[in-house]
Amino acid sequence: MTSLAICNFGEGVKNFVEFEPRIMNHDTLRRHRYRPDVEIGPDLLKKASEEHRKLSTAYDDLRAQKKKEVEDRVLKRAQNCFMWSVPISPMEKRLPMDRT
Repeated sequence: MTSLAICNFGEGVKNFVEFEPRIMNHDTLRRHRYRPDVEIGPDLLKKASEEHRKLSTAYDDLRAQKKKEVEDRVLKRAQNCFMWSVPISPMEKRLPMDRT
């Protein structure tokens, strides 16, 4: 990916960052024995959506200062947020752009 590519993603990245409700880490939910028929408590909600919060913070930093290291952090956070939002088997875990 070339420098400033994330800045040029425009609405796609912005929509992903601003998505509500926040994207949650399914592995965190599973480890805390979350069941879909039970309301998520505030502590688990905060813990499971931590990666999305970090993505939002990194994106805000990128908008304030368009630096390569900040761009890389946004990309890493976006990949983590996407990867952990989809329940997949451990053998299938790889970067989103590698999925076909």
